[in-house]
Amino acid sequence: MSGSSDIVPEGFDLQEALYARSSTPHEEMRRCPYCESVCLTPNRSQIGRTPGADKWYCTNCGEATSDPLPPEAECGDE
Repeated sequence: MSGSSDIVPEGFDLQEALYARSSTPHEEMRRCPYCESVCLTPNRSQIGRTPGADKWYCTNCGEATSDPLPPEAECGDE
């Protein structure tokens, strides 16, 4: 019988992986419409609840939004 230990590489640290910084460049990340920070996380309290509810939470300013700004890379030169 195979268990989860068969698929997890030896020496893998789950806690380290959970708290690691994102490898996505900031220019490709969605931004907060209030402070323009890229510190958005899914608003887990609203997932699967009310349609149109605030789905993103900014850990920089504390605001929640359902409509984050697009990544800077998608904005182009204006």
